[in-house]
Amino acid sequence: MWTNVFRIGGLSQISWFQFLPVESDLNSLPDKSIKAEQKDAATLLVLSSHLQLQKEGFLSTWTNSFVGPWDPSQGLHNPDEKIKLWLFIPGRHVSVLESAQSAVSRLRVVASGLWLAPGDSEEVAAALSQALRNRIERALHGFSYMRFGDVFSKYHPPQIEECFRRAQPTVEFIFAATQESIFVHTIISSKHIRALSTSDIEKVLEHSSKNSSYLLPVIISPHGMRGRLTGCSPNDLVKQVYFRWTLFLIY
Repeated sequence: MWTNVFRIGGLSQISWFQFLPVESDLNSLPDKSIKAEQKDAATLLVLSSHLQLQKEGFLSTWTNSFVGPWDPSQGLHNPDEKIKLWLFIPGRHVSVLESAQSAVSRLRVVASGLWLAPGDSEEVAAALSQALRNRIERALHGFSYMRFGDVFSKYHPPQIEECFRRAQPTVEFIFAATQESIFVHTIISSKHIRALSTSDIEKVLEHSSKNSSYLLPVIISPHGMRGRLTGCSPNDLVKQVYFRWTLFLIY
């Protein structure tokens, strides 16, 4: 394992903005009685704006947002849960830069402020860390690194399945802020993470027929969520529902 600490210059003070969709855009849906469709439309607006900001090189991310009083009867999945967009702009700014206006034209600013290192808001610090990881993810993509939560791992397309069973370089970034600036602690190590292969699926089917409790541990890219493989679906269905998701085996 190898570690190093780097200083990120120019980020001692950062203006931040929170966005949610404009209600008029959601109210214009054909069927206003279906709340789930309105929520999906709001999510799409936020994610579309986030992707456009990413393409244009801005620091942005999205987080969950709870709107309205919590309803315990709804359990863990509250219907008022939404996602909000964060935009970070280095320096002091009272409004969104003109170059970013087109990306957020269908959203409204619900909160804004100035983050001064080392910061006094855990929510803003967590969102800023996520935005910095998004920036790093785009930079490392050209070097064949894929993101697994907060860890980035070297990835090779599985042209020959057995060639990718050796450990691959992984990089983890930990951010810390002082009154001077933001510092990033880089940890480089080696982990066994590889794409799920056809032979793995065959073994799962074979073991599951004999032992119903056997579930293969996997991790889902690019979100980094951990879980266990419970079954298989046709390739065409997977492409339609989870076009950008990939399963990786942990061992």
